[in-house]
Amino acid sequence: MARKGVKEVDVTSGKKGKKKSFAQDSFAILENLDGVRANPSMYLGELGEEMARRHLKEKVDNSYDEHVAGRNNLIEVVLDYDNDLMVVADGAGGIPTDFKKLKSGEKITIMTAALTKTHAGGKFNDKAYKTSAGTHGVGVAAANAVSEEMRVWSTYNGGLAFQRFERGEIATKGPHPVKVKKVDSDVTALLSHKKIQKYGTIIASKLDQTVVSESSRRGRKLPKNFVKAEPDAKKVAEWLKYMANLNPGLVIKLSVVRKGKTKGATFHNKKDLAWIPKTMCDSRELKPMGKPFTHKSDHISLAVVWSDHPDSDNFVSFVNTSPTADGGWHVKGFTDALVQAVKPYMPKAKGKGKGRSLGFKGSDLLVGLTGLFDYRMHGAAYTSQVKDKLASKVDREVYEELLPAFEEYFSKNKKVARDIIKRAQAVGKGREDLAAVVKSMADVKKKTKGSALPGELAVADKAKPHERELFIVEGDSAAGTAIDARNSDYQEVLPAGGKPLNALKAPLSKVLGHAEIQKMLTALGADVKTLDPKAENPTLDTGKLRTANVILLVDPDPDGGHIAVLYLAAIYRLLPDLYKEGRVWCIDAPLYAAVKDGELYGGMTFDACRKESPKKVKDGEIVRIKGWGEVDETFLEPIAFKPSTRRLIRINPFESAEKERFFRGVVAENAMYRRQLLGLED
Repeated sequence: MARKGVKEVDVTSGKKGKKKSFAQDSFAILENLDGVRANPSMYLGELGEEMARRHLKEKVDNSYDEHVAGRNNLIEVVLDYDNDLMVVADGAGGIPTDFKKLKSGEKITIMTAALTKTHAGGKFNDKAYKTSAGTHGVGVAAANAVSEEMRVWSTYNGGLAFQRFERGEIATKGPHPVKVKKVDSDVTALLSHKKIQKYGTIIASKLDQTVVSESSRRGRKLPKNFVKAEPDAKKVAEWLKYMANLNPGLVIKLSVVRKGKTKGATFHNKKDLAWIPKTMCDSRELKPMGKPFTHKSDHISLAVVWSDHPDSDNFVSFVNTSPTADGGWHVKGFTDALVQAVKPYMPKAKGKGKGRSLGFKGSDLLVGLTGLFDYRMHGAAYTSQVKDKLASKVDREVYEELLPAFEEYFSKNKKVARDIIKRAQAVGKGREDLAAVVKSMADVKKKTKGSALPGELAVADKAKPHERELFIVEGDSAAGTAIDARNSDYQEVLPAGGKPLNALKAPLSKVLGHAEIQKMLTALGADVKTLDPKAENPTLDTGKLRTANVILLVDPDPDGGHIAVLYLAAIYRLLPDLYKEGRVWCIDAPLYAAVKDGELYGGMTFDACRKESPKKVKDGEIVRIKGWGEVDETFLEPIAFKPSTRRLIRINPFESAEKERFFRGVVAENAMYRRQLLGLED
């Protein structure tokens, strides 16, 4: 019986005259790999470059797993940007073409299942693989699902089997792989070995941009001017280099094809694990402390050395050679073992107290640590499919394996143990000093009954916080010109009295207490009480700032660039959310400029400015801008303050992990990143 006011409808029949329910129409059953195509980010990360790189990585991971299993010493990767083609080949024994029987009674080859079925593979137990990078039985099938085309060759049991797929569906004749005599010529032309017998598996794929492009969204047609998703060759090279270094003897070849030209690189650690931190220190011009610490087992490849680097970002962790940017339980086990191993070298406590506090956190011992740590395991679970953080609770296993190794190392390197303890305690004391500085600044603010703005600040009193722009201007003379050129309704000018200290090379207590940085924070209206000195990375809250945007206006010369970088470093350390919210800018100023009838014309060279300017602008009216204090407000207003004519560069080092690492490297004056900034090969 129907409830009162509710009309019954037949939801089980599609016959004429019967009504279908909303649930029936909206409920979809996605078969085979359709579910992956409908929601690819669940399996392969963010749309765009990241997904393209993950697509490649899933295929490489399978070849790497064969190496760990002792069946492969060659991985070859080709990125053919001219033809949108990615090729991964290895020297293993090929994908099996034996048949397996499904519960339904259907017979399917292992090769077909691996490429078309989710949760199908040899990595759900440790019979074929002790450890594996591709743990979910989803990876290569997910890669196939987002491919416009995927071609797979397998040399197995003396024969060559081939299967082609389109958007995850089998496109060759019949449901099984077919026997062939050769590999397609467009693929063999890209490989280093022309004898196909050198390879076990070859996979060539072309991404389906309707699925992976960042321009695509569920249910939306890909626009004509879409952003093509393709892997970043530099990121791929860095990852493959790490993989080869962590696996001495494994040869990894990378070829990149662009505009008909091929560039290649071979990554091969011919020495040992100790070679890794040595070369990392050399490339970064770091001074190592003692000998490298290395450890190699079925589950751990570890090669590190402590150095004079002021941070812990040179310590890179992996699980099954998948980078774990956010760490995880394997890093906790590493850190716990390290803390326990250095305890015997702690300085003796003064006084009669029974126990003594370490005076530092475990993570403080990682400061200066340079090298790589790879934990290999079967059935690794991550906080997400993209494998950035290990969720498997393996800390105890890592601790028990590494503790005796650390103890043996420090027994032979006592000075290293004492030195890293001393540095860790200094970091711990820095937190105490920071708490004192925060309290002192809060007390001063309380006594002044509010936020006393810097006397040098040219204020826009009537503007609301979401309207204000704070210009940090190099030098008093330039600040004077800027004050004349600004719109006083909402633009404020703060003269930079000098170079602030480098926030990435000094304790946070000194950064926070520095006069120039304090002036900037006060002008922004930052509340020092929002900073927690006990936090892992203490920062200030941006929610109630009195200014919407920070704009750096420095002279267009190396000295001005250095000042800008130092202010950017202070913001990075204290107010990182300003970057994430898109509120930090630099003026993109021309070196040569001319103003005629209120219009600005500019360029980075005299000729460029001349070309942009109309004929009525005379050569003598084109000015080489050496410093903002040397020009009047008629020049500076259109360059920096007038929204319709100025050009701004938004700064955000948090757009990707690679950009953040590069930013930190440049600010910390790391030699490797400085060379990259200058366009030199590392």
